[in-house]
Amino acid sequence: MTNAGMFEDADKIIYLKNQNTLLKQKLKEAISKVKRLQGLEEIHAKNNGDLRIHILKIEKENRNLKNVFPNIQT
Repeated sequence: MTNAGMFEDADKIIYLKNQNTLLKQKLKEAISKVKRLQGLEEIHAKNNGDLRIHILKIEKENRNLKNVFPNIQT
């Protein structure tokens, strides 16, 4: 192996180490974003369930009022 070849291998190793470090950082960021999205998804599911219960309650009240006042046009 020539001297130039040894330096090229060292440069390639340094480059690959830098790439590895960069990819590890990007992986940490991606994991953080996924965890944040999972938390938001739980909040969304709870809110959606609460809203659905409220909507069903209003629909029931609406049906009851239509039975009490059947002749009123909307």
